[in-house]
Amino acid sequence: VIGAVSGEVPDGTDARGPAAAFLGGSGGIPEALPIFEWPGATGGDWFGAWMAPLDDIDGDGLADLGVFAPRSNVAGLEVGLPYVLGTADGALTGLQWPVLAGNHDFASAITFLPDLDGDGDDELLIGSDEAPRLPEVRRAGRVLLYTDLTTSPEAIFEAWPGHGDNDRLGRDVAPIGDFDGDGRVD
Repeated sequence: VIGAVSGEVPDGTDARGPAAAFLGGSGGIPEALPIFEWPGATGGDWFGAWMAPLDDIDGDGLADLGVFAPRSNVAGLEVGLPYVLGTADGALTGLQWPVLAGNHDFASAITFLPDLDGDGDDELLIGSDEAPRLPEVRRAGRVLLYTDLTTSPEAIFEAWPGHGDNDRLGRDVAPIGDFDGDGRVD
């Protein structure tokens, strides 16, 4: 799956996406043309900036795809919006995740972590590098941990908000395993 955040879709709208899926071809090389394309909701959303495989979120028995539009205006000016893309029917469902109205560029970086809360499902760590620290600190950044990837995930931990202007905390996030040898993921 490949995202083209500034891509123009057939109706001529710029920076709307799309995200596109390519089938594997002979010798493991993907086909040259996509089998599916999914445009974002509106121009400027940057739909497809980040994508990640998900468990079966929509209950159809197939794994789904998380697609992020970090500059979506649905929840506020460039707050961003995550979507679940159903692989069986291609349905695109915007998730109403708990993000703050000032949380610009939601999902500038994403990664999955192994199960932390014992429910058997992986967790999702999301960086939002342009999130302000209100009232006056611009682009301080913020990192959020989500443990429930249903249509109403719950943020259980807000880690390390940036402190100063342009800290841009959360520009990238990555799992490092058990860094200190205590048997827990760091």
